Amino acid sequence: MIDLATDQVRTGEEDALHRAALATGDPSREGACDAAPRAGLADAEEEARGQQAHVVAHAGHGRGRQAPAVAQRGAERVVADAETGVLQRHQLGIGAGSAQHRRGVPERRAAVEAASQRAHDARAALRAADLPCERITGGGTGTFLYEAASAVFNEVQPGSYVLMDSDYARNAVDPEAPRFEHALALLTTVMSLRSADGNERATLDAGLKSFSTDSGPALPTFAGWRPYAISDEHTVLHRIGEGPAVKLGDKALLVPGHCDPTVALHDWIVAVRNGVVEDVWPIDARGALF
Repeated sequence: MIDLATDQVRTGEEDALHRAALATGDPSREGACDAAPRAGLADAEEEARGQQAHVVAHAGHGRGRQAPAVAQRGAERVVADAETGVLQRHQLGIGAGSAQHRRGVPERRAAVEAASQRAHDARAALRAADLPCERITGGGTGTFLYEAASAVFNEVQPGSYVLMDSDYARNAVDPEAPRFEHALALLTTVMSLRSADGNERATLDAGLKSFSTDSGPALPTFAGWRPYAISDEHTVLHRIGEGPAVKLGDKALLVPGHCDPTVALHDWIVAVRNGVVEDVWPIDARGALF
């Protein structure tokens, strides 16, 4: 899969597409784009190589990926591509990033209903140009059940459920949906303590270099403490209520606010079951560049 909707393609389309072409020898590889000009660049790149480009057209309700690119302007481009026989749009990718974290169940359901209608309209635009739409893909951990029940989507893309994070934990629970537990935590150590004027604080040896804060700070797994300050290499916890006593050298587990970018900061995941280390998994994409 080559994502032609990335910033690298927007700022240097031709070069990025050329590098994408060299990255794989698969003649039927797929790409994703959300605007006709980038689809045209993919067309030219693939035609020069004598191959067909199978493009995933984004028509979603995520950030910056809008349905009109396919449902309104897309049909004209599709017809031109069909005449060349080079570019085939055979899949719709429905962006759903913002819908995953709408806290209420009715809000998430409504977002997917609207996205399903846009997906239906976009597919109709493709079929009107005599091009098949084999797959409509989208969804995520927060909404995949609704996409699966929509009768429009035939592929869903949940991923965070494998690990979960504290941001997803803030979503209202749908009693009809499966419950996913936290499987990812950062193991930290209490390196200093401070108690003055009735304020208890504990400094841990992990900060911004260890976890992402785009969806909030990493939270302790034990009650009575919350982050007070975060720096590059430290997190200061502040006692806010009843909870365990914290001693120098204690181990503290923190659940990250966003699992994906947190994992990308580390070389290994230590797999633990019932307090026993069963395996160590290398993180292949650590430090990888396109």
